[in-house]
Amino acid sequence: MTLPPVRGRLTADAALAPLVWFKSGGAAEWLFEPADADDLAAFLAALDSGVPVLPLGLGSNLIVRDGGVPGVTIRLGKAFARVESIGDSLLRCGGGASGILVSSTARDAGVAGVEFLRSIPGTVGGFVRMNGGAYGRETADVLVEAEVVLRDGTRRTLSHDALGYSYRHSALPDGAVVVRATFRGVPGEPAAIQAEMDRIAAAREASQPLRSRTGGSTFKNPPGAKAWQLVDAAGCRGLRRGDAQVSEKHTNFLLNLGAASSAEIEALGEYVRARVKAASGVELEWEIQRVGDGLNPSRDGEGDRPAQPGGEGGSPHGASLVESPLHQPSAGPPPRAGEDFRRFHVAVLMGGWSAERAVSLHSGAGVAEALESLGHRVTRVDLTPTVAADLAAAAPDLVFNALHGTPGEDGSVQGLLELMGLRYTHSGLATSVIAIDKVLTKQVLVPAGVPMPGGRIVKSAEVYEADPLPRPYVLKPVNEGSSVGVAIVTEGGNYGSPIGRDTAGPWQEFDELLAEPYVRGRELTTAVLDGADGPRALGVTELRPKSGWYDYDAKYTDGMTEHLFPAPVPDEIAEACRGLALQAHRVLGCRGCSRSDFRWDDERGVDGLFLLEVNTQPGMTALSLVPEQARHTGMSYAELVQAIVVAAMRAPAPRAAARARDAA
Repeated sequence: MTLPPVRGRLTADAALAPLVWFKSGGAAEWLFEPADADDLAAFLAALDSGVPVLPLGLGSNLIVRDGGVPGVTIRLGKAFARVESIGDSLLRCGGGASGILVSSTARDAGVAGVEFLRSIPGTVGGFVRMNGGAYGRETADVLVEAEVVLRDGTRRTLSHDALGYSYRHSALPDGAVVVRATFRGVPGEPAAIQAEMDRIAAAREASQPLRSRTGGSTFKNPPGAKAWQLVDAAGCRGLRRGDAQVSEKHTNFLLNLGAASSAEIEALGEYVRARVKAASGVELEWEIQRVGDGLNPSRDGEGDRPAQPGGEGGSPHGASLVESPLHQPSAGPPPRAGEDFRRFHVAVLMGGWSAERAVSLHSGAGVAEALESLGHRVTRVDLTPTVAADLAAAAPDLVFNALHGTPGEDGSVQGLLELMGLRYTHSGLATSVIAIDKVLTKQVLVPAGVPMPGGRIVKSAEVYEADPLPRPYVLKPVNEGSSVGVAIVTEGGNYGSPIGRDTAGPWQEFDELLAEPYVRGRELTTAVLDGADGPRALGVTELRPKSGWYDYDAKYTDGMTEHLFPAPVPDEIAEACRGLALQAHRVLGCRGCSRSDFRWDDERGVDGLFLLEVNTQPGMTALSLVPEQARHTGMSYAELVQAIVVAAMRAPAPRAAARARDAA
């Protein structure tokens, strides 16, 4: 296929699985990321009319079939992710802007009525095409007009009426790409708008499996009914086909538990439709788009055929449907050569009360399931004031520390476990105390030759009087992780100059903050894992947020950040990341695994690489970077968990346990 010249980026045989929420499916024949709307229009005008075109947003409501997508897949990048308030409660939004960015910009401008977009996992282009909606509102309620590029390259502005909206449907022509949309809200108070956004976010967190690999709502609600209720009534809650599962939390969500193919996910959905039809007479319609080609059937004829009740029917991996999740212990993978593979009683400690509680619960749930699949006995323990009694009653061989933030990452829990004489995973007490404190970390690592940004501690009240550093600069809590409470203060930003007392930010939550110079450039991260031969760096990932910067939402909301592995950086930068991550791991005395986060100013070469922080309790969710890097090196999630367990069991026993043993 001969393609027209472009100013943007054209990639042949581009993997789409990393770009969609299910993390499954084949490649795009061609992936086009236009430089701007003119680049897109010129490309489509010159492209052979017989070449199919697929616009791709965040990939949240999409199944990409395993055979890949023919033709050209178009993905809008940062040039299309801008949102601006243009007065009269109007918002002009790029087609690649996320719902979170739209609603947040509206809040800052005092525009109410678009808070519901905060809860929709997608981009403006997807909202306009599918009439996306939630919590009683939909795109048709707020859209004024949409600017599109048609398949022949023609640019056109379509009014609300021209889009012919109905439930989860528009009359937007096939192949048309939404490059901009105008929404109308109503005047509102930012505090009230934020409160409504928080209410929606909390309701969504409580009812939907947000931290899982999912495509969002699978089926449209039929007239007068709820799809999830029909699926539940048909007995499909928890139904599995291989690693594809009907969510137990919300039955209108399908999940990829780890290694599901798109064929398995789609076949499970079709089986659910058949069961609902048999049980209620209602024929559910797919809300998730399914695109691309399926794989060819296998040679024995047992290709992707519809599954039958009771587990009959084939799948590309020979998986069968089961009527409930598979949580029973199994033999698991064989041990690697020379590894101790005894089964242990493991208490998985999770939850707690830090700002990262939700992430910890998801990490803990994944770890517990992996341990059970390996044959270990598992006790799940939520960190509460009775944790010491709970652990004493459980009497485990090992505590798997799946906590994030304080008190699970700052030495508090490590000290308790030491006093109780319990073995535990990840770093010890002293390392945890140092690594959680960004100032102490600098004091240890910078003299050892690790480059880190400068900076100083400031009282939060001081920032209302004057900037602590020349702008742009970063303000962050001294003892938090996952970008909790981080603010980037720029010239002309929303914080005021100096920062306003009533402006929301970390200065309202913390008495002291660390002020650091802002390092422009790219986000890189490297995981280090302990093994029988010592620690090794797994690789380097580049993190490209779809909008804004790599904050908490970008880290833990699927589709908000593109993960590129291996990172497309020069070899000397990748080698420097690996070397510095290993050096930080060793100097701090980390154990089990750690993750080092870097900022790289790509205009300065190696001199522009700075370590930002070391995470001694990296996330273990489906979106987390350590499991992702391990998977790219050929290690399954369960093997990663086992490696962390083995590292903990090889380490010396806590002193209290040793003294108790000696006394006995």
